[in-house]
Amino acid sequence: MTIWRIQRRNGRRSCGLMRHKCSFLSSTRHVWGKKKDEYNPKITIPIVKHGGGNVILWGCFSAKGTGRLHRIEGRMDGAMYRKSLANNLLPSVRALKMSRGWVFQNDNDPKHTARATKEWLHKKYLKVLEWPSQSPDLNPIKHLWRELKVCIAQRQPRNLKDLEKMTTKEKLIQHVLVGEPIGSRNKVTVVGVGMVGMASAVSVLLKDLCDELCLIDVMEDKLKGEVMDLQHGSLFCKTHKIVGEKDYSVTAHSKVVIITAGARQQEGESRLNLVKRNVDIFKFIIPQIVKYSPNAILLVVSNPVDILTYVAWKLSGFPRHRVIGSGTNLDSGRFRHLMGEKLHIHPSSCHAWVIGEHGDSSVPVWSGVNVAGVCLKALNPDIGTDADKEDWNKVHKMVVDSAYEVIKLKGYTSWAIGMSVADLVESLVKNLHKVHPVSTLVKGMHGVKDEVFLSVPCVLGNSGLTDIIQMTLKPEEEKQLIKSAETLWGVQKELTL
Repeated sequence: MTIWRIQRRNGRRSCGLMRHKCSFLSSTRHVWGKKKDEYNPKITIPIVKHGGGNVILWGCFSAKGTGRLHRIEGRMDGAMYRKSLANNLLPSVRALKMSRGWVFQNDNDPKHTARATKEWLHKKYLKVLEWPSQSPDLNPIKHLWRELKVCIAQRQPRNLKDLEKMTTKEKLIQHVLVGEPIGSRNKVTVVGVGMVGMASAVSVLLKDLCDELCLIDVMEDKLKGEVMDLQHGSLFCKTHKIVGEKDYSVTAHSKVVIITAGARQQEGESRLNLVKRNVDIFKFIIPQIVKYSPNAILLVVSNPVDILTYVAWKLSGFPRHRVIGSGTNLDSGRFRHLMGEKLHIHPSSCHAWVIGEHGDSSVPVWSGVNVAGVCLKALNPDIGTDADKEDWNKVHKMVVDSAYEVIKLKGYTSWAIGMSVADLVESLVKNLHKVHPVSTLVKGMHGVKDEVFLSVPCVLGNSGLTDIIQMTLKPEEEKQLIKSAETLWGVQKELTL
């Protein structure tokens, strides 16, 4: 602990500094005395102190010692002052061999603050730490130590040789922050840099949803290429930090982890065999994510998404509200798009839900389809049935077949699911409390008895899936949902986790 002490010598008051009994202020002329010339670079400031008339001290102010006194014949002026600094301060600074930087500290004497003196200091790369009075009451020593910590953090050059070694960046930018910088607050990781993974990554970037984007994949060359490609476009988005590695440590502290990695279904391959291959992949991915981001929200996109969301939940040990499947969010988007085309209305004004499995057994909730609160079933009681003369049932069939149609035409689906994923991420990171049809555990709901994940309307916020909307389904709709659950359970019960 550093304390000041007022002393009286020769009938005059003086100030004494004691710090672990190592140094003190001992003269009626207010110049620094020395005791034990030991310098600790981490807690030392090289200084010059003019002590009145013709006395000057150069060297250092430290918890372990001070410097040396130097007397000058006659009254000191600015030129003599600068000459003394050049002849005595700079050699002392070099002798200290400080690893963190050096500082010139003076009071408000005219020759200290003169323009010529300031220019000389600037040329010698000395940072001035102003201390305008010698009064201990006005300038507690703790303030000087506080400034010292800042100067240490700024990493000033140790000497002229070190200055020559400084990089352009070090000369251009002066570091101010003391301590470690705050990390990313909305870090999003995408596992898998295939078509769906990259579409999701680009969609997240374009919506400015993260302050750091991380990509992970086992294919190192493709991963490196995709990361570089996105980095080269970072000027045109607001996410400046885009990283990618094979090592999962780079995903640490992610807010949301989007999982798009998985095996593609081969020709003639059974659905159960495809699921088993993807389970093996998840057995490697999920533990790595949990290790580095134990508080993350998992957003599963890989197909079959409902079963793999269940697998991710089991393998991660996360609570159900932090394991979400993209589910029928895209199916519902397709349904509303096709409905809008049929009515010549924007999809956002067409309200309709597709629930259940993301796939062939999805369930369109015709009883809730409406525009501006006007229920279409009230206008057309047969809507969605085979008896409907307007054949609205084809809208859902087109939803089911649309993925196959896109794959047939371009070889894969990517952009629609990517935008759907970004829509979900936005609700999570911005805490929108928006309702989405996503895959979650539905055991005990709508007559489902098995431990399966299916899509139902859910509220998403920054804690994950916070609430489930209890839909009022017609008996035939509930029957379809139960059948969808049984289809999934038939595959899930054969899995070994």
